[in-house]
Amino acid sequence: MVQITRCDQIAVKTSTAVTARENQKNINTADTEDFESLKKSLMLFTLNMEKSEGEALEKRRVKEDEEEKEEEEKTKN
Repeated sequence: MVQITRCDQIAVKTSTAVTARENQKNINTADTEDFESLKKSLMLFTLNMEKSEGEALEKRRVKEDEEEKEEEEKTKN
């Protein structure tokens, strides 16, 4: 028969508590790393969207300028 002493019970509770704290710390670290990764991804996505919008605006401006030049040439002739 195995006899469990009060000291053994305290050791098990302490070990369990330490393991739980370590697990929570690991979870918090992983959450922080995931958050930072998502934050970087969102920033890159935003920058790419702004770049795409800027390129689209520039193309539209060039097209409008060309159309204006064509209209001016038609009115001159």
